[in-house]
Amino acid sequence: MFPRSSPDKLLYMIGKRPGNQKKHFRYPRGLAISEEGHIYIADTMNHRIQKFNQCGVFLGMFGSKGEWNGEFNEPSAVAVTVDGDLAVADRKNKRIQVLQTDGQQLFEFATKDEPFGALRVGPEGHLVDLEFTSNGNHCAKIFRYGICDCHPISPVNLMRSMATTPMTA
Repeated sequence: MFPRSSPDKLLYMIGKRPGNQKKHFRYPRGLAISEEGHIYIADTMNHRIQKFNQCGVFLGMFGSKGEWNGEFNEPSAVAVTVDGDLAVADRKNKRIQVLQTDGQQLFEFATKDEPFGALRVGPEGHLVDLEFTSNGNHCAKIFRYGICDCHPISPVNLMRSMATTPMTA
């Protein structure tokens, strides 16, 4: 899927300086890769998602600052669902949006607190998000199409687990 290289060789770099033009970023935070090799990057302070092919060629972008369908207020993470759609942690709007790859919203999950940005797709296709609240609660939220379970966690153990678990494309 991706060009082969020795572990110490940089293949290419996407983005070189801050900005709001295509291929420029302002605080990119989340990244996901689809089965087709498309790279989706949460461009947090530009309030959008940018899409590239497996060689880093720009394919498009969607989103703008706002609170309506397909708009974002600091998207902090992106994941590809088992259906090939995108799940985006829309941080300041306190929700997770599920969108088609062209940015059309399918549905959303409201969150009580701001999504942390460690968004993953779990073993059964559930969305898993970390939330660290201002009152000190730490939990992993598991979303199953309209149902949300909050499980208290140790952030250190969860981050360790996420670091060793392969990402689902």
